[in-house]
Amino acid sequence: MKVVRSIALLVVVALVAAGTYFFWTVSVKDLPEGTYESSANILVYPTLYGFALNPVSRTEKPGLIFMAGAFVPADAYLPFARKVAEAGYPVRLIGLELGSSMAPGRQPRLFGTIEGFMDGSRPWVIGGHSLGSAQATIFAAEYPEDIAGLFITGSGYPYNDVSMLTVPVTLMRATNDNVANKNPDQERSANLPAGATIAVVEGGSHAQYGYYGPQIGDGTASISRDAQQQQMVDAALALMARADGNTALAGLAKPLPFSQVKQTRIATLNSHTARAPRAVQQEN
Repeated sequence: MKVVRSIALLVVVALVAAGTYFFWTVSVKDLPEGTYESSANILVYPTLYGFALNPVSRTEKPGLIFMAGAFVPADAYLPFARKVAEAGYPVRLIGLELGSSMAPGRQPRLFGTIEGFMDGSRPWVIGGHSLGSAQATIFAAEYPEDIAGLFITGSGYPYNDVSMLTVPVTLMRATNDNVANKNPDQERSANLPAGATIAVVEGGSHAQYGYYGPQIGDGTASISRDAQQQQMVDAALALMARADGNTALAGLAKPLPFSQVKQTRIATLNSHTARAPRAVQQEN
């Protein structure tokens, strides 16, 4: 009996140690000072689903809905989101429920959150990192007429067919990303539209798309996180500019008054749905 108890104790200790290490690897690390703070150019709001970042100056530009990777806090993508918002594009960061959204009942809540943003105030580009990018492609495949663009990072070619999209699409691939690149996926390249942009980050890793890591199974980056982040920002801004100039989107929506705080029914990242304020900036 003592032997059985000892083995059970060792198993429990090993599981706790493994779980602790795993969550350490996906925890937020090395965020720049002031990441959570609003500035003269942008307003940063914590929300039920993650974060909302809005330019202070009134803008009619498209927004970006960006989903975090599995188990990675939305905070890890705030530095990226700040730079996109500073260029005049509102950003909504979404953390996936309990690190995932594939379990029964979770994906409808996630998609309900996304649809809550698409209320006619402006066109929205949808994207994400890793599992977040997979969810973005699933949404794009199901609602191709509702998005202004698709931004995929830390992922192979999509499993879902989004070749019908007529909006701008960018897929970012890092050469040292052993998480996304571990399985051959070239045969799925036809799932992208013919005009999609493939942006290759030479020397980049999976974890350096955010501020977390080192992620289990990832390769070792040969460029700095700052260098990879800058390439990510540049690719996102290029896509947002194309979405902004897409004549097919002209007149799609009129912006809400920026002094209005709109009460929108959104799906939270917990097991219930609540009514919460949409974060919008005050008009100057």
